[in-house]
Amino acid sequence: MAVASLVLGIAGFLVITIPMNLVIGVLALSRTARRGQKGKGLVIAGLTLSAAWAVGLGVIGAMAASSPEPERDAQGQITKPAQAAPDKLKVGDCVAQINAAEVSDVRAQPCGQPGSGKVFAIFQLTQGSWPGEKVADDKAGDTCVKRYEKSGEQADKQSGIQYIRPTEASWRLGDRRVICLVVPRA
Repeated sequence: MAVASLVLGIAGFLVITIPMNLVIGVLALSRTARRGQKGKGLVIAGLTLSAAWAVGLGVIGAMAASSPEPERDAQGQITKPAQAAPDKLKVGDCVAQINAAEVSDVRAQPCGQPGSGKVFAIFQLTQGSWPGEKVADDKAGDTCVKRYEKSGEQADKQSGIQYIRPTEASWRLGDRRVICLVVPRA
């Protein structure tokens, strides 16, 4: 039981193992103390790992739940510039130009401001294991171009298409969202 507690502690990222380890760990501590067996250190290590996973996953969950939301009017339009998590963007929203490969926050702003990129499509990549950087880029880029062509929209200025896609880390957390933007060229 002590070894099982350690293994469940190591596998705490599976979440379900955390409460299982609590039960097994308490039983193992009781049994080792009562029978004078070895293994108390393994149980304590397993329970400590489960507690660390619980805290870490709680922090990640709290950060995800508290991602910034832009202020919107009654029609759903962004009313003032503000940092926003990409998952808070909607089709028709505008953002300041994006200059980074990996994006955790964007500057959402009212449309019409100089340099604004406009969200014209949002879609989900297929489920499954992480496809790799190249496949994710190719699928996101190709689909964004096809959706823009299908929309029939016409940019006022010389523009390009950008997208925000999941990273390998965000993919493991369940992110499959691609955000397509048309952005003015500098």
